[in-house]
Amino acid sequence: MLKKEQIIVELMNYGLCLTSKALDYIVKVGINNEDLEKLGKIVKELKPEIFIISEDTVKDFIKLEEIKGENSNNLLLKVYEKETQEQISPTDTSSHLNAREIVSDIEIISDPSGKTMGGKDIDDFLHYFRDRFEKLSSLLKMRRDVEGYIPIKAVKNLNTKDEIKIIGMVKEKRSTKTGNIRFELEDLEENIQAFTTDKIPESKKKAERLVPDQVVCTTGRWMNNRFLVANITWPDLPFKNQKNRAKEEVCAAFISDIHYGSKKFDEEAFKNFIHFLQGKNGAEKLAERIKYLLVVGDVVDGVGIYPGQEKDLKIPDIYEQYDGIARLLSEIPDHIQTIIIPGNHDATRQAEPQPPINKKFAKSLYELPNVHLYGNPLQLKIHGVNVLMYHGRSILDDIIGFIPGLSIDKPAETMKELLKCRHLAPYFGGNTPTAAGEEDMLVIQSVPDIFLTGHAHVNDFSKHRGVFLINTGTFQKQTDYQKSQGINPTPGKVSIINLKTFKITLIEF
Repeated sequence: MLKKEQIIVELMNYGLCLTSKALDYIVKVGINNEDLEKLGKIVKELKPEIFIISEDTVKDFIKLEEIKGENSNNLLLKVYEKETQEQISPTDTSSHLNAREIVSDIEIISDPSGKTMGGKDIDDFLHYFRDRFEKLSSLLKMRRDVEGYIPIKAVKNLNTKDEIKIIGMVKEKRSTKTGNIRFELEDLEENIQAFTTDKIPESKKKAERLVPDQVVCTTGRWMNNRFLVANITWPDLPFKNQKNRAKEEVCAAFISDIHYGSKKFDEEAFKNFIHFLQGKNGAEKLAERIKYLLVVGDVVDGVGIYPGQEKDLKIPDIYEQYDGIARLLSEIPDHIQTIIIPGNHDATRQAEPQPPINKKFAKSLYELPNVHLYGNPLQLKIHGVNVLMYHGRSILDDIIGFIPGLSIDKPAETMKELLKCRHLAPYFGGNTPTAAGEEDMLVIQSVPDIFLTGHAHVNDFSKHRGVFLINTGTFQKQTDYQKSQGINPTPGKVSIINLKTFKITLIEF
């Protein structure tokens, strides 16, 4: 039996501490050294910002090991309740209701279906960027630290050394010969060149994080026909967001990037997930709480998505791909409402915002009574909880390349940047194709409770100003292309959230 000192030292190796109750409980039940190491690894992998382990976390871990021991197929590899730092009473299982007995509650807030045409002439682009500027500048004007801003055209007529604030869209960011950053800002009437300075190093750090075509408020001084930057403010989310909660104990599961039809589709893991939803594999109590399944794009692998894809396809026919995934989804219990948006591999146009998956190719999906198909992005409420679904193409294809310190393996950090600039794909004309029209439907106007993305093929979790950020992972094993790009997918991991308590469970199938 391990002593308290040994337990403390072992978990300190993972940067973790224990509450006194958790330490006493470990001593009481007699966890061995191997399981203690396993506990440390699971906590750091799934929730790296946690540094204190509670007694409940230890109990959940022990229950996990018991489930694994009883399950001869070893289908449920990991179950772990991520700490959300919410002060919530434990779930009362005595009052548990099966999700089958609960009426579904789905409200669509924003869906691009039927509204995605545009980009035909110069007027479409003018309307598009005007709409983007007006929406994002309105969000900025709601911030107290933006009060007192002036139009750009008024700056050039000033004769003052006082700091001033301007709101503008970022253009042509580049480094100067002195190592500072120059970028152009423009509003609806005028533009101006802004420069960082060595005297204010913090301004350079912030300017390095600017993405073209986003709208920011810049504070600085107009000197010698140059605007010297002192500070940059993003629209961002409010500091205090009041979270919406379901009134009933009901759960939602989140997945994406199934890539049915690919040779690397992990069919075994996906079938294990279906069996779990059916109440098998030793986790019936959790499974029977699930009322919603949200699928964040790339349902199939598609055909002709990239050169040479045919060699990677197990099913080379797009109709057969959708028929096959429909057969699997038809095995999900009919009380679970499945909501699907498209990704860049699905049969719909590539430019965002995307209409729903084309019914011509996916007729079998549309025939499933509990499956609902919408466009990308989609914002909706499920049981009163506001969820923003976006496939996430801009995360890997554009944003990571502009902002220092971001990583392919941590997509949730890049998701934070999208929330800060209140736009899902700010860089127009980059690797993320965007359709220009009268309205920019990629602006994040309504603050979500949960922000979901896919595309990165890495299950990741974080929080930003009260909003839960989840990159949903994949059911596709590593492809040769992903290996060449340094992408290490996490196939078979599914995030499940209790919409009342906001406890998140991660299951690996």
